[in-house]
Amino acid sequence: MCVCDIHILYRAGELAVVQDFPVVVGALLEFLDNGLEIAKPGTAELEQIVALTVRMLRASKAVSQCLSQETQQKVNGTTKALVAKTLMVMNLVHDCQEDVEKSGEVRSTVYRDYKRSLDEMGDIVQEIVEAMKQK
Repeated sequence: MCVCDIHILYRAGELAVVQDFPVVVGALLEFLDNGLEIAKPGTAELEQIVALTVRMLRASKAVSQCLSQETQQKVNGTTKALVAKTLMVMNLVHDCQEDVEKSGEVRSTVYRDYKRSLDEMGDIVQEIVEAMKQK
């Protein structure tokens, strides 16, 4: 294998990540919508949101490399907000799990914060998509 082969494989890998962008956006938005219906979020939701967020970050970075410097900066700022919101959702899922272990139910305040955070996460994903359209 020569250096040019490695370069081609790398580019193919990047292309796959770029092509994953619309797929992961759809999957993440669908997960966020469905997450609003889950009364007792737990480990499965936690794993899924982390996996989808990581895919979203990789795809966003790969796509933004093709865009203007200004758009790259906007996307980078928005992806940082996505990471922060994902961490908040993760903490809220942990709180939900603790509530279920203690009382069998999730406190209404925790659940309200969880749902609001999912909505806000969806808004951030939409901001990333809009930023990508500006090239």
